[in-house]
Amino acid sequence: MKKSLVICLIGITVLPLTVISWLGVSRIKGQEDQLKRQSEVLLKNNLENAVQRVQNTLLKIENQLIQQLPSSPPTQEILQRLSRKHALVSQAFYMDSKGKLVYPDTGQQLSQREIKFLQRTSLLWENDAILEGQEGKESAGLERLSKERSGKSAHGLLALAERHNQGWIPWYWEDGLHLLFWKAVSGGGVIGVEVEYMALLSRVTASLPEGESSLGKYVLCNAGGEFIYQWGRFSPEEEKALFQSHQLPAPLHSWQIRYYGKGMSLTQEGGWGELAGQWIVLAMLLLTLIGLSVYFFRESSRSFYEAEHRVQFVNRVSHELKTPLTNIRLYAELLEDKLSEEDKTAVKQLSIIQAETQRLTRLISNILTFSKQAKSTLKLRPEEICVDDVIKTTMESCKPSLEKLGVLIELDLNAPVLVSLDRDAGGQILYNLISNVEKYARSGGSIKITSGQTRNETRIQVIDKGPGIPLNQVQKIFNPYYRVSSKVTEGISGTGIGLSISRDLARIQGGELELVKSPEGCIFQWTIPHKG
Repeated sequence: MKKSLVICLIGITVLPLTVISWLGVSRIKGQEDQLKRQSEVLLKNNLENAVQRVQNTLLKIENQLIQQLPSSPPTQEILQRLSRKHALVSQAFYMDSKGKLVYPDTGQQLSQREIKFLQRTSLLWENDAILEGQEGKESAGLERLSKERSGKSAHGLLALAERHNQGWIPWYWEDGLHLLFWKAVSGGGVIGVEVEYMALLSRVTASLPEGESSLGKYVLCNAGGEFIYQWGRFSPEEEKALFQSHQLPAPLHSWQIRYYGKGMSLTQEGGWGELAGQWIVLAMLLLTLIGLSVYFFRESSRSFYEAEHRVQFVNRVSHELKTPLTNIRLYAELLEDKLSEEDKTAVKQLSIIQAETQRLTRLISNILTFSKQAKSTLKLRPEEICVDDVIKTTMESCKPSLEKLGVLIELDLNAPVLVSLDRDAGGQILYNLISNVEKYARSGGSIKITSGQTRNETRIQVIDKGPGIPLNQVQKIFNPYYRVSSKVTEGISGTGIGLSISRDLARIQGGELELVKSPEGCIFQWTIPHKG
């Protein structure tokens, strides 16, 4: 008993401890993963916000340039004024509808600024230059500028102006990125400006967030990876500290905003404190469970000890009662032979003694069988017997009490073939079924026992016409100590173990005892399989 309690204690302690620990660690791990995901989303949103600010700044610059650039062919004076007085303009240019660069005019004396501008943009003014941009975007920046020998007469910039009203042309020359903004004019020409790099950079950096980040550093990088602008106080020592990056929109698509740092973790923002608190709660739960398990073990040990002693006491009493009951029954039978049939009162009283003695004998047999089964010491002695003979013998013992109650007995026996069965166990099964009819179904006025055989099995049915069993209690009637709750059972004594013992005895011998559905009363069917 103690061994089973130890196993039970391990089961109710170790398994819940393991489950609770796993759930606790999983929950903490899940919170950490959730924090990391939230951190990544937050950083991504911050980067997208910074990129959106840059994009808005570029749109503002673009709108300003669109307003400053005329929509009709410009005069030289207008172009000169753009180059000298507009803060965003480093150099203006104009190309006519035939692809000729009208300004700066190479036929006139040029300033140093204009000479350097023509050197930087020499590829643009060649007829075989092909400019490729992002289709479908009116104010799109260009993804690349290439020179191909196509033999086309149409100038690349003019061909681009046929698809868009304005746009950006980024290219690299010696000291880095240069940007042209152009606009188509009426008549087919193109007017544009080279944007002043420092003025553009000043406006872009001014649009970026200010202040420090306690978790890392945001950096604006050019195409070469050089830091142009940064905010935050984290100083990464290694390149692997890069956590996230986001590309800027055209025409600065070669630039990036990067975040250097480790992101938000459980060690930040009070994460360790929250983790320690959760572990403390988990430990308290586990200690409480262990304490309850120990208490359960002690109480169960005491309860089992007391129950075992009660069972032993009942078994001893039951064994002691069998001998005097046997003697009482024997002397009652001897006395019956000596009594005169005319003394009806004495005969009646003696029959009651015999019936109650038989009833008490069956009750003691049930208790002893149940006890042996619980201890796994129940042993059966199967033999080749005729089931019909067992039915007749059992019915002869129960017949007097049934007749006194006015219960009509009917036998329909058709099982002459011998089967392997323990005679006493078979009789006990039938006793219990007939006893139930005697106690609960006598109002039906009849009991019928049938038997029949096939090649594979023998079937015995005990049929009554009593009140039956409610549908909601059909599944419970074979449980130990269970008694159907109804007006029929009120005032009738019983232990509630008869049907349980009967079914167990049937199953131990390879058979089955079950309640068969019937229109009235009850039909208990006992099936005995044929061996061999």
